Amino acid sequence: MNPEIPIHAVPARKRSKKVILLVLAILLAVAAIVGTIVWQHVRPYSPYKFRPNKWEEPYSKNIPLDEMNFGEYGYYFRNYALGAYPDMVNTVQLPCDVRYYAKPGDKEPVLTLQKGTTVVIALPADEGVGIRCWPDYQKGWRYGTPFPVEGSTEDTAERQMYYVRTKDLVKVAEVFADTNWRYFKGDFLTKHAAAKRLVLSIDVSLYQDGCFCSPDL
Repeated sequence: MNPEIPIHAVPARKRSKKVILLVLAILLAVAAIVGTIVWQHVRPYSPYKFRPNKWEEPYSKNIPLDEMNFGEYGYYFRNYALGAYPDMVNTVQLPCDVRYYAKPGDKEPVLTLQKGTTVVIALPADEGVGIRCWPDYQKGWRYGTPFPVEGSTEDTAERQMYYVRTKDLVKVAEVFADTNWRYFKGDFLTKHAAAKRLVLSIDVSLYQDGCFCSPDL
């Protein structure tokens, strides 16, 4: 044995390492718990805070969106108007292909609006049209009528509704928010936040009225 090292030094050092590791483990566990609590309860539209209303409406019955009568929710949007200004630019060129599907999760779209196509985003927009599509039960999917293409005379009320990815609509809304940023910058820190608020406006209303807690919120 090395005479320069006290006989009890090695065990003491091992105990110190164990204590340090134990303290680190405790701190990590506490951080994880605190993080979970914050995530669950600080989110403005947390599912843990959602209070369903007492009415038996389509979402509460889990009716598929392609079978749903959205007119039953007209009451909640009768006084709704998404902010609009006379000189807002209401057309944008699509920054990506926007694909529409017969069912959420399908691999092949039934309709594609090509990147670069100029579409109309008119505010206040009707529910279920363009960026204001209805939330699906599955996160990342929405249901509604495709964007009106600039110059088209087709009535959106007569157009077919499809499933579309939320992330594609957010990309389009970001371009719209960027183009009209002077009208949004007073309420939002970033253009992405403004875009999400535009796309999820129906979700917020349904949540606040106790109709549905969208998985996209």
